[in-house]
Amino acid sequence: MFERRSGPKSKRLVRVYNGSFSQRYDDVVGEEPLEIFIAYKDLSSRFTVTMRTPGNDFELVAGLLFSEGYVSERRDIVDLRYSCQGSNGQDYNVLIAQVRTLRREIVGPLRTMVSSSACGVCGTYSVTDLVKRCTKIVRTDIVEATQIFEMLELMRSQQRFFDATGAVHAAAIFDVEGRVLIVREDVGRHNAVDKAIGHLLLNDLLRKASVMVVSGRAGFEIVQKAVAAEIPTVVCVSAPTTLAIDMASEMGVTLLGFARGGSFNIYSHPRRISANPSVAKP
Repeated sequence: MFERRSGPKSKRLVRVYNGSFSQRYDDVVGEEPLEIFIAYKDLSSRFTVTMRTPGNDFELVAGLLFSEGYVSERRDIVDLRYSCQGSNGQDYNVLIAQVRTLRREIVGPLRTMVSSSACGVCGTYSVTDLVKRCTKIVRTDIVEATQIFEMLELMRSQQRFFDATGAVHAAAIFDVEGRVLIVREDVGRHNAVDKAIGHLLLNDLLRKASVMVVSGRAGFEIVQKAVAAEIPTVVCVSAPTTLAIDMASEMGVTLLGFARGGSFNIYSHPRRISANPSVAKP
């Protein structure tokens, strides 16, 4: 099973500095549409088109299907493959997910979702839907405050696309000991999260996930994906939204924001963050 790999592309530009014009080349992050089909029994239907940075597409689709509740474990996914367009060969912007079972009830044709690099699957499912299909996280994984900053540094050290282009988000997932399990980058922060979760799902490592760090803000969808993956702590470099905080509070997620410059804010369930790894806060 061959998966497409892609990196930044060099583009010509005109640089203006102190009134002087000069031509140069610069690395620019890739952004292309990925059309996703779900094949289930005798049905094959268009699921969504998402804008993403090419690369790790199988992980992206696996993570998306898992986060949205269509699959719940690795064995639900039979195959992931790019579409073949006859003599034109593989189409690396069309991907088919063959599934053994669909965990969400679907009435009629598969629901078509619209997603973008900015918002993911925008407004497709409600808060009530998430609460119904997911279980409140009760794990008591304790994270030392100093570990948070170490995790941020580890994620930043592996953001090679960001170093090259300055235009991608990152998501990193760590175990309870602070060991990095996976770091993924994408032009969309929700895609980066799906790629990271999808990697763990496809490699049967989700049970080890304890902390997820994201490079941007934390909206509802970021918390939603953490809840689906039963990741108890989410750290965002920027601000969370009100809905993200409310959902984290209701679903048992410890949500940290503004994690940078040697400080962070804890918005929900602070008991998991401790100055001493053996002592939990009330």
